[in-house]
Amino acid sequence: MKNGKDYQIAKGIEVPKLAPGPKWKYPFYQMEVGDSFEVESRPERQKIRVAALNYARKHKAKFTVRQWQDKWRCWRLE
Repeated sequence: MKNGKDYQIAKGIEVPKLAPGPKWKYPFYQMEVGDSFEVESRPERQKIRVAALNYARKHKAKFTVRQWQDKWRCWRLE
């Protein structure tokens, strides 16, 4: 087992910058309450629901995906 004497301390080495954060496929981060966007296809709505749920958990937001005039839309509720 190593102890404090087994490590060499270095000074003046800069901390590397973090890699860029996740790139969101959907515009959740740009949306305000009441905003919505059209979902391209019915099968994609499930992907958007999952992505919105993941985003909402991290950012304390709320979204819904519903049918509107023969299309699907995602709304920001909170």
